[in-house]
Amino acid sequence: MRYTDLELLEKIRLGEDSSIDWKEIRLSGDRMVGPHPSDLADHIASFANKRGGVLILGVDDKTKEVVGIPDDKLEVVERTIKEVCNDKLKPALETVDIYRRELPDAAGVRHAIVQVEITRSLFLHDSPGGTFTRVGSSKRQMSPDLKLRMQMQRSQARIIRFDEVLVHEATM
Repeated sequence: MRYTDLELLEKIRLGEDSSIDWKEIRLSGDRMVGPHPSDLADHIASFANKRGGVLILGVDDKTKEVVGIPDDKLEVVERTIKEVCNDKLKPALETVDIYRRELPDAAGVRHAIVQVEITRSLFLHDSPGGTFTRVGSSKRQMSPDLKLRMQMQRSQARIIRFDEVLVHEATM
């Protein structure tokens, strides 16, 4: 979902929910040290396993303040997101869009943030912490029953029925 600045700031003010989450980014040199890549993977998988969602990087979890990411570290953050989606999730998640944006803090100073848009996946994704789904403002471990039920539903969604297949060079 592409939010306008105003919509995004309103979402942040109201708090995390089933469709949006945010994290403050901590860096050490050319490495992202917080949140830990495994924790990030858990959050991304929870959105992909549910209905999709938006992860905003550069907002303080507790105070809801836009703290931003240094401009010269945006590439580090983007690279980390790509690595998490490819290396930490099983199967790899390829339906993620990453956008660099600016949002104003409480004083009106604009800071760079990264907006990660995750669409609902046709597959269930396991992350280092397990298989998660999004419930309200938090990620929750899936019960074995829920996991099995969701796998069955998603496998049926991928079936192409014979009467929906195009027959090339067929005439009326």
